[in-house]
Amino acid sequence: MLLSTDVWAGALIRRAELEGAYATVVKKGDARGGAVIVKAYNTSERTARLFTEATG
Repeated sequence: MLLSTDVWAGALIRRAELEGAYATVVKKGDARGGAVIVKAYNTSERTARLFTEATG
């Protein structure tokens, strides 16, 4: 059984905050089966990376 998107996103936010980072949800879609795209911004290098889930 797979986790719903809202539970998974909440866990990612909690994990980031425990490490001292800031995380927020910018746009919400379907709470059960929506896609999650994470933008990670490195303030020291001023670079950003995008991550999404992968199956297979």
